[in-house]
Amino acid sequence: MFKLLFFLMLLLALYLGMRPTPAPATYHWQSDLYHAVGLFALTLVSYLAFPRWYWWLRGLLLFGVGVLIEYVQSFHPMRVADWNDLYANGAGIVAGLVLIGGYGYLCRRRLHR
Repeated sequence: MFKLLFFLMLLLALYLGMRPTPAPATYHWQSDLYHAVGLFALTLVSYLAFPRWYWWLRGLLLFGVGVLIEYVQSFHPMRVADWNDLYANGAGIVAGLVLIGGYGYLCRRRLHR
């Protein structure tokens, strides 16, 4: 179930990142928020779908998705590749990994009581 959700979310992220027109943004920081929240959610769902992945592999693969999207955007005339998007992606992934790590720590601590 979570694997299906993960791949559906991944496809949605790829579509939104590579479609001809960017998502509407009233404020300049909204794009960064979309990136951070999207990769945060994808990181959390990736843990539910693939709990045995190493944390560094999870982070590397998801960051690679963000790099791929920015690379494709650099070739599209209506889109612009932006370093800030990569920073926002990284922030979302790191926040997700920290939450997953904290959850794992609490679970291990609870087991050793």
